[in-house]
Amino acid sequence: MAAYRNRYGEPEFGTSKVVKVEPTADTHGVATNPPSLAFPHPQKEDFAMLAKTCALALAVCSSALAQTPPCESRNDSNTNISGALTASPFVGLNPSRYAYQFAASATNVVEAAAIFTDALAAGGNRYMRIEIWDSDDPNQLPNNILARGSCKLGVDRKWYGVNLDTPVILNAGTNYWFVVNQPGFIQLFEEPGGTVLPRRIATGSTPNWGSVGSGSPKMRLFCGRIDSADSVPTGDACPNSLGQLGTIFTNDVPNVGNSDFLVEGTNLPGGASATLLIGFDLGFPSIDLGFIGLPNGCFLHTDGIISTTGTVGVGEVGDSGHPNPIGHVEFNLPISPNAAVGLTFEAQIFATDAGQVAPIPLIATNSIQVTIAP
Repeated sequence: MAAYRNRYGEPEFGTSKVVKVEPTADTHGVATNPPSLAFPHPQKEDFAMLAKTCALALAVCSSALAQTPPCESRNDSNTNISGALTASPFVGLNPSRYAYQFAASATNVVEAAAIFTDALAAGGNRYMRIEIWDSDDPNQLPNNILARGSCKLGVDRKWYGVNLDTPVILNAGTNYWFVVNQPGFIQLFEEPGGTVLPRRIATGSTPNWGSVGSGSPKMRLFCGRIDSADSVPTGDACPNSLGQLGTIFTNDVPNVGNSDFLVEGTNLPGGASATLLIGFDLGFPSIDLGFIGLPNGCFLHTDGIISTTGTVGVGEVGDSGHPNPIGHVEFNLPISPNAAVGLTFEAQIFATDAGQVAPIPLIATNSIQVTIAP
């Protein structure tokens, strides 16, 4: 029998339905014909469920929390940022890594990271990675990658965050490196007059850390996944065949009329087929899909009445020259001007994983509950 559980880990039983919507996808894994999140005209059979969901969502909206504060940060108390641009890809420096050494102020388990920047000069269609490295203290250089994650950069100047592929323990007083692998020609994510850290810059796929200096990065580390007042991570992700946790998140605000709203998936297998499920039953019990042949511990977190597909890319964000490049996928979910403010939906990504030995080689991310904002 199917293994179901609610948000508190208690066993439950239920059913779900899927209405399939299959748009095409471009080479970066973007769904190019996505469903519009209008929501004001439910089908008759869904009316009761949506009415219940609206009531729950309004209750959530009335008590929504702001983004969880970082557990480690530098230069993040304002929006002051350098007027300079990072190394341009037009002069052969793409990609380039900016590494900043910091000593952990407390012992924490870190799951996400962010920088404050924009990609206006690059046209807003670029990608980046954030990585945490341990430190080669005798040589004052980054040593080994501990964790990493990816996201798409936009033209808006704001915090852009990533979920890491594995939780990282930062020990108080120990040196680490906050590394940004960026595409070039974006706003330099440093604060004029801010707290200065040792900085190293490397170009190309193999870091050579040829530039020695200092900088004042606008950086954040979180002891949880990327969240906001309108987007809350829920449920567990299951590791892929390389042991990486593929997760779903958004850096955008789901405002009414936001035709550019994105949800993203990071640390998924490159080249994989990906499916985004969207549901509206916030009480849907998480189901361990091991009983049907997925790897044990891969859960279905949403009732998934809408789905759309894409392809996981690597490209500049994943560093295709790396033996295990990061796979990244994004789904554009245009929010209709007529969308119901306060309505909450839950989204989750499934992706194929050729390295899995399970009968059904799929992996599942966590889910996020997104509430439509004014």
